Amino acid sequence: MEESILPGAIVGFPQEMGVRDLGGLRGAGGRPVRRGLFYRGSALVGLNEQQKQAVDSFGLMSILDLRSAGEAEDRPDYVPRGTKYLRIGGMYGQDGEEIDFSPAGIADMVESFERENGTTADMDRAFEEFMRGLYVSMMFGNPAVHEMVRMMTDDQVPLYLHCTAGKDRTGVCAAVALMLLGVSDDDIVKEFLLTNEYRASLINMDPDDLPQGTSEHDRKNWAKMHSVRESDLRSAFAAVDARYENRASYFVDEFGLDDVALERLRDRYLVSSDMPALPKPEVNQLLETPYVKVYDLAYEDDTHYFEASRRSMENLRVLKDEREHAKLLPDAVSCCLVLAPQNAEPRLVLFYEYRYPTGQYVLSIPSGLVDEPDTQRRDPLVAAMVREIYEETGIAFGAKDSIRVVNPLLFNSPGLTDESTALLCAIIRGTDSTCLSQAGASGSERFGGFELVTQREAIGILKRGRDKFGNSYPMVTWTALVYFAMGIWKQ
Repeated sequence: MEESILPGAIVGFPQEMGVRDLGGLRGAGGRPVRRGLFYRGSALVGLNEQQKQAVDSFGLMSILDLRSAGEAEDRPDYVPRGTKYLRIGGMYGQDGEEIDFSPAGIADMVESFERENGTTADMDRAFEEFMRGLYVSMMFGNPAVHEMVRMMTDDQVPLYLHCTAGKDRTGVCAAVALMLLGVSDDDIVKEFLLTNEYRASLINMDPDDLPQGTSEHDRKNWAKMHSVRESDLRSAFAAVDARYENRASYFVDEFGLDDVALERLRDRYLVSSDMPALPKPEVNQLLETPYVKVYDLAYEDDTHYFEASRRSMENLRVLKDEREHAKLLPDAVSCCLVLAPQNAEPRLVLFYEYRYPTGQYVLSIPSGLVDEPDTQRRDPLVAAMVREIYEETGIAFGAKDSIRVVNPLLFNSPGLTDESTALLCAIIRGTDSTCLSQAGASGSERFGGFELVTQREAIGILKRGRDKFGNSYPMVTWTALVYFAMGIWKQ
């Protein structure tokens, strides 16, 4: 299976939005940045209901909007209830006025340069130098960066940073935050350049596919408008190092953070180093079958641990670092599937499926592996789940139905295997139980009929700890029962 989720990605958003979690990068003392505290991306505009719910799930205390007033005026952010929203321009001209640095704003700047200097190599170099100057200027006396640091010191997180496209102004703010936490320049630059991977579909768009009405000038400068350059951020770092003896002096002079305040900040936002790190093992494959492999994990102290996995050796989780973990898709998807037609009591869709290792038909929810074609879709988890729901229940999604990711990766039995599952929730409003069918069973799949339960009946199953036949059921079924019984699926 080919994994394709980019580092830090939040499932459910268009990839070009660049919505991602900065957690996992190694900071001071090798301690990783805590996850779920610092998010970056583009403006929170034009979101659908599922994306709004995803933003709600961040639990944001603050949104720092780095757009100019003109950029933000007609395109207001979605702001969750209870979240503080603050707009402070992230880039300023020599006249002290906010700069519109959206892709359209960059195009206007390029066009202005061409009018004044002509479309020559000298002009291109002059514009690149101008861009580097803007990046440098953002590192000093920038009110938006100062506000971000204040939010960090005042514990006003989780925080979402954004501008229009979430690349330049957002990139510099994110870089300063990571610099404060002791992340290396090289790792900050790698994170910064992820923007080009997130926006690859825009940057590399075929000229024939550009939006109608795109001017010839914008066509020529399309990639420049939508990408970032390593040299710009490196120039900003170099300017800091040229002005100050060390970064600690910069932090004191620019933000008033001495060593004590800086250490306090890092202790707050970096994972504790109390847990000892284990070295990566030498891995030897002992068994290979089409669906499971067995590996011997050999450590330096002669400890051997035997692991079952669906993964090839190069994709084993034990060999990945924190950031690489974020790139890996789960092996499978499972779904809390709710039938909720109008004027009818909602019911959780369960069914009996024969699970060979148990020797029984067990009470189950729609589940299945994430296949190779799914990984090529915009949202692999949703694509895999929609397919599995149709195969196992006969339900085809319609305009009234919805599906969302509840948890993108849960380990199934980490003492034995690195196998993982994503949990989703699907609500079917456009049809009722008459559409249910298990005719899509294929290969070794064996089904034994549906069990549609009300909230009260779900609570009863949870209390008994057994199905109606007195048999045990899988952990994912228990999870779906709890999610349904508590009414969380409605939120």
